Amino acid sequence: MTKRELIIVDRSGYSVQMTIWGRQAQEFSSPPESIIAVKGAKVSDFNGRSLSLFSSSMMQIDPDLEEAHSLSGWYKNVGRNEHFSTHAGLRTEGGGMGGDGKRVDTRKTLAAVKDEGLGMGEAPDYFSCLATVVFIRQENVSYPACRSEGCKKKVVEDGSGQWRCERCDKSWDSPLHRYYNPLSHSSFRSILVDSYGGGRYIMTVSVNDHSSQAWFNLFDDVGQKFLGVDANTLVEYKETDLAKANEVFQNATFTMWNWRVRGKQDNYQGQVKVRYQVMDAQPVDFKEESARLIKLIQSY
Repeated sequence: MTKRELIIVDRSGYSVQMTIWGRQAQEFSSPPESIIAVKGAKVSDFNGRSLSLFSSSMMQIDPDLEEAHSLSGWYKNVGRNEHFSTHAGLRTEGGGMGGDGKRVDTRKTLAAVKDEGLGMGEAPDYFSCLATVVFIRQENVSYPACRSEGCKKKVVEDGSGQWRCERCDKSWDSPLHRYYNPLSHSSFRSILVDSYGGGRYIMTVSVNDHSSQAWFNLFDDVGQKFLGVDANTLVEYKETDLAKANEVFQNATFTMWNWRVRGKQDNYQGQVKVRYQVMDAQPVDFKEESARLIKLIQSY
């Protein structure tokens, strides 16, 4: 996808990078020192602050507005001789990069995630949210995997009671079950193969907050934390005590979690969608959440 990166400034003394995409980028021909009015830009917190425009965003060059004429006069007389600071490396509450170099994800509502187009850009977006699980896809939750350390390839029963791994060229008396939900198309499966060495699948849950709904994909380690049992145990329950297996899913449904999520664009047969992969999930500490809300209220 074509993109063009602009550096914009104003009287605040700061500059910020703004990325425009596709047709807007191809047709952009305004000279430096033009005044740009923008509505609906997405603010990114990765490694500081930056802006992106999408098809729903609005941009006007040199608008006939009093504020635009004033800004133009200021820049030509004062601004072009100033040194502007940047937002690179800036850490804000709930976003940016921490002092230890680790990512601090921005807390978002599910509606804000969709409105801001998180995950629709060229690079993935990271965010955190507080949401409740309302539905778990239970079909084919686990798959038989290789027992070799570091190998998560699916194994196949060879008819003699042995489970064969083509990657490791080994056979096992029994497989190691892992959580997953089969994927219906190959493009996202190829992403999994590239990123996770193949054979590692996901479990899918529907989550809600007060603003909207979304589907999250949980990998094996997060899935185990979420359900409270490993996949081998769950398979055993399904084979020997179906009521106990159903209880596992019931206990996990309508629970609230702090989710750390990566949104990444997936294009399949011309349809662009965002896949939300859970990087980590933590049960809600209501005392800590109450303190956060009090602090937020006091900031007003």
